[in-house]
Amino acid sequence: MFADVAVPAPRRSARGPSPASRNADADTGAAVAVVRAAESFDQTTFALAACLVFPALVFPYWGELPGLLFGAALVALAFALRPVGRWAALALRGSFGVPRVLALAGGVLALCTAATGTLPGYGAAGGLAILLLVACRTGQGLAWGACGALHPAPASASAAVGALAGAVAAAGLVAGMASQMVHADFVAWGWRYPLCAALAIHLVALFARMRLASGAGELSD
Repeated sequence: MFADVAVPAPRRSARGPSPASRNADADTGAAVAVVRAAESFDQTTFALAACLVFPALVFPYWGELPGLLFGAALVALAFALRPVGRWAALALRGSFGVPRVLALAGGVLALCTAATGTLPGYGAAGGLAILLLVACRTGQGLAWGACGALHPAPASASAAVGALAGAVAAAGLVAGMASQMVHADFVAWGWRYPLCAALAIHLVALFARMRLASGAGELSD
């Protein structure tokens, strides 16, 4: 006689995600935005320095056009080395764990970026200035690849906003300093401040990457 009794289906909540879920999504979005902003700030600052400063400061004896080409090659060098950094990070992850390798990669990225802003020009160090610049750019490329391999920031609206904010901030800072300073002073030392400021930005981005990895359960390795 119980066959005709209808069992009501469980009701689904129409309220949407819980507050805890929304907060977690917001935290993840903020971390992704910070990571992308730091990377975009770094890339834009270096690219502008490669166009505006390096031809006169680091490659003064090759002419303006060759200097621009050398600067463009340095910009591309970091992107070319990313797969190598990715391979190295994945190889080291099993032996040292994600937290240590991620912290090492983030620290190398921050230090190489800041060190770029302290390098001497060709007039003071000769060919050593070029070698040091190449070494710093190599470290940046390897570290970028390692950070992206251990926990890549997912493509999202937050990532796009962060990348745009980083590029606009870098371009605005460099343009503001270039417009307010004598060109010789800007080439000598004014361009260095944005790269040194990137040190703090990268340290914040490192904590954001660690948070993303922790949220994904990868820091238990």
